[in-house]
Amino acid sequence: MNETKNAKKWKMIVTAFAVILAIMVPYFIFIFVSHSDNVLKEYFQFLKEVPTTSLQTFTDPPLPSKLYILVFPYIAFGLLGVTILFACFYAGFHHRVIYFRKELFLISIILILGLLFASCLLFSFAEYQYGIFNDWCKSIKGGSDKFNEILAHIDSLVPTTLPNRDQVIDHLINLATGTGTHNPYPFVWIGINTIWWITGLQIFFIIFITLRTSFKIEQLLSTTITIQKNEEITVLKNTFNQGFAKKILGLFLIPTEFNISLWTIIFSVVIFAPYLGYTFSIAITSTQAYRFLLYSFIYPKLTRNIIIPGTTDLNDLPNKEYYDTMANHAPGNFFLIVNLPIIATALIAAMLFAFIFVMLKRPNLSKVGFISLYSGFLAIVCFGLIVYLYSQFSLGRLVEFWNNQSGTFKQQITTKIFGTPNISYFWVHGNELIASGILSFFFLGVLSIIAISHILKIKKQDQTTKIVRQV
Repeated sequence: MNETKNAKKWKMIVTAFAVILAIMVPYFIFIFVSHSDNVLKEYFQFLKEVPTTSLQTFTDPPLPSKLYILVFPYIAFGLLGVTILFACFYAGFHHRVIYFRKELFLISIILILGLLFASCLLFSFAEYQYGIFNDWCKSIKGGSDKFNEILAHIDSLVPTTLPNRDQVIDHLINLATGTGTHNPYPFVWIGINTIWWITGLQIFFIIFITLRTSFKIEQLLSTTITIQKNEEITVLKNTFNQGFAKKILGLFLIPTEFNISLWTIIFSVVIFAPYLGYTFSIAITSTQAYRFLLYSFIYPKLTRNIIIPGTTDLNDLPNKEYYDTMANHAPGNFFLIVNLPIIATALIAAMLFAFIFVMLKRPNLSKVGFISLYSGFLAIVCFGLIVYLYSQFSLGRLVEFWNNQSGTFKQQITTKIFGTPNISYFWVHGNELIASGILSFFFLGVLSIIAISHILKIKKQDQTTKIVRQV
């Protein structure tokens, strides 16, 4: 490889990782915040000294642990370091070889994307657990900021028969107010839902930047003469010079990467527009669905409070029945229902923007590279559909769980929280959900058939061109 190409390659790699590191700055800030939070240290000491049997009297274990909050970020940081070292090693290795190996380059990009994705997830999960820790400490206050009222609430929260009760109360006071921890105002990180929206944006930009850089590097390093690319561009130019009807027909029927990308974007919008609406409906904090999910999963996992309107004591039967029912029996998982669809949306959006980049910039992608890009897109789309459908199914089951409670539960708890004894479904369910899934996979199947047929035609054209050249 000549020195000019090598310099350009390193410039692209350094620029890409500089942008990626800038995107990941919130993670590095989180590491500093979590290690500077003395309330968190008090919390870990509290978990160490108070047995699970005692915790079960006023909260619902397991609580966020040191492994999730402090260890996961180090693992994520290590994965990020491995990613950078691997990219540098591959770039240095390629400088010493004569020919550009597309398969090895493809494997390297997949590995880099996988490591970056895993790093982001570990960082974000640590932030999520830290957010739950913050919410748990806030719940100790019982909805008040006055010290005397907080103290009274903690006194009523901890059973009088609990061993080492005074020690537990002292810990809870410190966790609620920061007293004795040298943190008069405990750190507050971003909310548990906002974390995943930010994570989605970070994943989107990181994947898109990585793919975009890989396209440019392949274009720079590929030693093959891309006559087919010039032929595709010529065909496209001729198409745009034709009449409107022929132009539209040509854009859909001519087997080029441009047309495959166009088909992919159009069908993806048709398939995923409803799922995007669903994701916003359950993951925006101001919606009724999100409020319903908070009462189903988050609030029952905090310390027990006076949560039912009209009650005056946390030991009143409605409060006790609410916590016992929701903490132990509610079906589903908050992360799988609410947060995972956000991640799936970010992955799909990043891949679609990669196809838009292919359409607009027409990089010098090899056929292997483009087929791999499309195969990865199909895998992510299938994963996304499964995530969306499972989330909708679980949400429907959760609504049924609330509606199937006893008449007393619905009258004293459901009605007072939501204003109605029977909760309406927030999205499609039952047969409608099955029909929605079948229709989505049908559109995906049609898209796959069109794309695969176009790709096969492109490969056939390549083989024909090679034979003609040999003759």
